Amino acid sequence: MAFDQDAWASNLDYARRKPKQSLETFRRIRAENYELLKGIPEAAYARSGNHTRNGPMTLLRLLEGHADHAEVHARQLQEIREVFKRAKGKA
Repeated sequence: MAFDQDAWASNLDYARRKPKQSLETFRRIRAENYELLKGIPEAAYARSGNHTRNGPMTLLRLLEGHADHAEVHARQLQEIREVFKRAKGKA
């Protein structure tokens, strides 16, 4: 099932949280997912379901999409950090 990332961020109140706290939450969620997924048989990754937004998808494709999504956000955070460091250096 698709989710609304804006509602996710709003409900977790990221604007008021410390960045380290948000990163720790992300790390814990990823670690829990890893623990759940590491024991499933390889054949399970070929199983498919119907995603509400993307239509038919295998578990592997779904997980690849989530990993890609996380990488996009990691790059965004790196870019924001670099802008902040440059601005701080000019002050």
